[in-house]
Amino acid sequence: MKAETQSDFQSICCVDQAPGSRTSTPHVQPIYATSTFVYPPPEEAMEIFAELKERPHLYNRWGTPNTALVEQKLAALESHGLSENGKPLQLEAVLFSSGMAAVSSLFLSLGLTPGDHIVTQGNIYGTTTEFLDAMLAPIGVRIIYGDLHDMEWVEKQLRTHSPVRLIYLETPTNATARCYDIAQLARIAHTYGAKCAVDGTLGTPYLQQPFAHGADFVVHSATKFLNGHSNSLTGVVIGRDGAFVKTEVWKMRKLLGGCAGSFDAWLLNMGLKTLPLRMEQHCNNAMRVATALEGHSAIRRVRYLGLEEHPDHKVAARQMRAFGGVLSLEVAGGLEAAVRVLRNVRHCTVTATLGAMDTLIQHPATMTHVKVPREQREAHEITDGLLRLSVGIEDPETIIGDLRQALEAP
Repeated sequence: MKAETQSDFQSICCVDQAPGSRTSTPHVQPIYATSTFVYPPPEEAMEIFAELKERPHLYNRWGTPNTALVEQKLAALESHGLSENGKPLQLEAVLFSSGMAAVSSLFLSLGLTPGDHIVTQGNIYGTTTEFLDAMLAPIGVRIIYGDLHDMEWVEKQLRTHSPVRLIYLETPTNATARCYDIAQLARIAHTYGAKCAVDGTLGTPYLQQPFAHGADFVVHSATKFLNGHSNSLTGVVIGRDGAFVKTEVWKMRKLLGGCAGSFDAWLLNMGLKTLPLRMEQHCNNAMRVATALEGHSAIRRVRYLGLEEHPDHKVAARQMRAFGGVLSLEVAGGLEAAVRVLRNVRHCTVTATLGAMDTLIQHPATMTHVKVPREQREAHEITDGLLRLSVGIEDPETIIGDLRQALEAP
């Protein structure tokens, strides 16, 4: 990461005040611990409720000053340095109460109807798979799972199935540490009149900006690296079509009640202040751990995008600034061996989340991806021996030592 780029991102993340703020403005935005706000004159309030004019903060289900600040920051981070038609790229963001609230609201905002198709990968986040299979498939939306590395296969799906409304990808992937070519997938989507959405949770805007490669939407589970402290749940949808995001996506938040609380938004804002610093250390430590564990007799394969032998290394190097803080280990001995590692770690924490400042480890096949059919899981390398590691910012030798003793435990 170039020093000036890190500095630019750090500036966006840190500042809570608008330029020219008066001295009475608090240095850190306060928490708006209120469920509602005092309305303007009745005639103006009526126009706002009728959605005839720009809405101020009226009721927390519509949004709060805390959510608005974070939305502005995340849109600025995703668009930083990007332009469109010779002008700086303008994005809109809507903050939600969780990553899945954001994901589900994006799908629902598209107005999907029976006969519509979605093309996606077989190794997306397990709860996203569960949502697609349990909520969209029963109403007649066809979900087509496959390998998004295979561009001929992807194009064939859009050519032969009509209409395909969306190509939905997660890159890097949660669990298997794979990476997909956003630019090629967005090009194919647009050629056939579809949209392209990217779950960029593991990359964050600091490492990867999907809008630079043609994406229409980006979603994040902001609970993870964006927050960085495992102390709140939030998610976000960011879109290139600002009018659509401000109307259709926002409407899903209003109707479903998925707005983030003021305190959760405030915690996310505080976490964002250290995002560039944390991500640099996560990436450095993940590379140290990956290289240290390569060749260990108890491990069949270490999969980390920063390793040159990784099959997606070149794609990741092209569309990411660094390779992230998540890697996967496939241990020899399957489920029994994986459970033994989880039982014996002393420093690493066994939990299904990721993106915290300390190192977390989990078993996807029985945790995050347990609802994904076994055949689909195994076809996409989510085996019984796979462990996912979210590498923290501690001394990497502490992490390496803990994993080695757990791998070698009887």
